[in-house]
Amino acid sequence: MIAYHLNNLFLLGSQILVFFMKGGFACLEAGSCRVSSAVAVIFKNYFVMAIAVVCWLLGRFALAFPEGAPDAVARLNFLGFQAMFAATAATICSGMAAERIRLVAFCIFSAVFAAAVYPFIVRLTWGGGWLGQQGYVDFAGSGVVHMAGAFVGLPLIVMLGSRLRRFGDNAHAFVPHCLKFVALGTTVLWLGWFGFNVGSNVVADGDAMAAIAMSTMAAPCAGFLVAALLTACFTRRVEFSLCLNGALGGLVSITAGCDAIGPQAALMAGAIGGAIVCAGAYLLELLEVDDVVCAFPVHGFCGVWGVLAPCVFAGAAWEPQLIGIAVIGAIALGYGVVMSLALDCTIGLRVSAEDEEKGLDRSDFGVSACNPVALAEREN
Repeated sequence: MIAYHLNNLFLLGSQILVFFMKGGFACLEAGSCRVSSAVAVIFKNYFVMAIAVVCWLLGRFALAFPEGAPDAVARLNFLGFQAMFAATAATICSGMAAERIRLVAFCIFSAVFAAAVYPFIVRLTWGGGWLGQQGYVDFAGSGVVHMAGAFVGLPLIVMLGSRLRRFGDNAHAFVPHCLKFVALGTTVLWLGWFGFNVGSNVVADGDAMAAIAMSTMAAPCAGFLVAALLTACFTRRVEFSLCLNGALGGLVSITAGCDAIGPQAALMAGAIGGAIVCAGAYLLELLEVDDVVCAFPVHGFCGVWGVLAPCVFAGAAWEPQLIGIAVIGAIALGYGVVMSLALDCTIGLRVSAEDEEKGLDRSDFGVSACNPVALAEREN
């Protein structure tokens, strides 16, 4: 009985850490886009969290986990923990499509994903479904959560197109409006990731918790350093925002195998993840795909690598992992294509050029993230 209560306290604490990640996503995405659309992207993060919790309470948990929660913890505790994972997966595309997607289109797109597509992917894997039976290994969700969320968003941003004057002859630099927010958001995500990875152990096993936590710390450190080195070598200056994304790429890279990959090997996995983020960001730029927060290199490319990392460093079988990547990728891409087309042909995906120019905060919410009157009074 004592072990049961300790397990529940441990899982509840992990759930709170993963919940805290929503603030990290909000800060990172708001800091990465223009200040005139900061409120809009923050709202979308909270909407996704709210709709995911509601959906999972209203039956999606039962669809994803037909056998219920593990005996070691209470059902509602496990449900809440998994609802935070659903919210994380659905949040990823909010930053990718920032500054130009219609609010109602995003709400429908993310709600259907959280209510139908993501639970089906969980059912196939963690819920004892076909992929899980084939031996697919994904301890905390490099594929189930991160790759799925990014692959859903890719068709969406391709169909949306880039922001005005992002590419082409009249292009001008789009830089994060507040790197302090980006850094704060990354720090919060990094902290919350301990709940993400360590909490996926479900039970309070001291040795397992320590090993997972150390691997979770090692990988992003290596990813950050590799991204700093690569940007310094190729651009002659350190790209701080890309360094932060390198750390996040390291976290995604270790997530699937954090229970089996030791800290030293995690350094290698994270370093490769940091390099993948840099290469992926360059590739999207070359293809003129406008991913505002560099989410696809971090969650998509590194999600694929994270699923393969247990094969390289922990002896997992290659075939189930490759099948898992193909199946999850096909489901996510398929949904992204179909839903984006459906929304574009009905209510429309993209805001007007006028609304995009003045910012989505004013057009959708009638407010500004920074009150110019208050700022002027503070300066005086």
